[in-house]
Amino acid sequence: MAQVTTSQPKPKTHRPMHDFHYVGDELYCEGVKILDIVRKGGTPVYIYSYKTIAEHLEKIRKAFQSVEPLICYSMKA
Repeated sequence: MAQVTTSQPKPKTHRPMHDFHYVGDELYCEGVKILDIVRKGGTPVYIYSYKTIAEHLEKIRKAFQSVEPLICYSMKA
């Protein structure tokens, strides 16, 4: 039988999804409680952080600015 745990993962130095965070036992994305999103829209659900995507896009633009790339991104629909 699988063991279920509710403990939060320990913070890591590298945080690629840095706009997701816990407040107590509740997970939030950009100040919005994930449980509220799930209650409103149901599951399964894919939650993206606009702020994280925009910040990473800007980092990519700066890194490749000398070649003026066309940067494309797709999301799960």
